[in-house]
Amino acid sequence: NSDDAGASQLIIGWSDGLSNAEHPLLGDPAVFFINNAPLKPEDVQGIRSIALGSKTDNKEAVGKFGLGMKSLFHLGEVFFFMGNNWRSSAENANVFNPWAGYREQWDIFSEHDKALMESCLTDLTGQLAGNDTFIVWVPLRSQKLMDERGDLSGGIIKGKDYGRTIPDFLDDKELAEQIAKLIPLLKCLNNVHLYTLESNNIHK
Repeated sequence: NSDDAGASQLIIGWSDGLSNAEHPLLGDPAVFFINNAPLKPEDVQGIRSIALGSKTDNKEAVGKFGLGMKSLFHLGEVFFFMGNNWRSSAENANVFNPWAGYREQWDIFSEHDKALMESCLTDLTGQLAGNDTFIVWVPLRSQKLMDERGDLSGGIIKGKDYGRTIPDFLDDKELAEQIAKLIPLLKCLNNVHLYTLESNNIHK
């Protein structure tokens, strides 16, 4: 998706959560993705549509089937997205909650939480070239953390429950090499950096 959007840089990271967030899931550990591509109205429409993307007419697009972003639901119950121009265009920062109507408390991405996420990632977004930034934030699904919160609504918990630990798929010693093999196959993306963010301390 970063390559399709014309991004030259991508940051992949893990955070131990946003302290003092209003949304119940933003305090949980999360994986996040940041690139230096603009977020356009057609991108927002594609992100918020199930099995429908904004690239169906682009035969060269990796994400032409509209399923790439939806694969994030393998990791979490919802995901948040934000463009750097969210203050002037409210639709450019939102939460995709497929549980709408069942878990309405997950529908709200407040101004407080948007500013909190932006502030938390400032040191990383400041490393990107250009003026555009696109962020995707995915709170990781965990039965342990649901129990901690006293969330009795239940969830579809599949795969390994990482709780508050860094997922092994991000801690894999071969991950950097695997990503490096993909770079030559892409049109625009030319570097990828991996970070962890714990108690506002950044580790590369």
